[in-house]
Amino acid sequence: MQICQAFALNAADGDEAAPPRSELLLNGKATGVSVPGVVLEAQFQCSDSYLVFTTENIPYEEALHITLLDADLRALDHVELSHQFAAGTLTDVQIGGEAQVRFSFFGGDLWELTVLGAPRRLARGEAPVGVKGHLGRTMTPRFLALVRVR
Repeated sequence: MQICQAFALNAADGDEAAPPRSELLLNGKATGVSVPGVVLEAQFQCSDSYLVFTTENIPYEEALHITLLDADLRALDHVELSHQFAAGTLTDVQIGGEAQVRFSFFGGDLWELTVLGAPRRLARGEAPVGVKGHLGRTMTPRFLALVRVR
């Protein structure tokens, strides 16, 4: 896993009732790929895939979106970390090995995201409360496992 600087976002005009989305730009060129969020917080290359961390720029009810894209920029998996009426700021981002990233989002918490080599059903602890759709994430095979360390 390594930090990359290839991507940027172009906020898409949309319905104000829907969560904000952006078009992903690769080296300044439009890709036609839409991702949730309007602020690009971090980006990583992991083997032949990419991790893109975005937020919605809603100060008092922020959501962190983590999207895994393959080499052709097709979405392989997505995780949303949010709580109703909770502010969040992505901090303390650290690469934790070949396929792991550690970060904080809700202040004193610590999360560890692992990009799995192949999709699999997640254990209960790999889809904790705060991860949108956490129970549904354990039922279908996923590429991203997210664990709350503290």
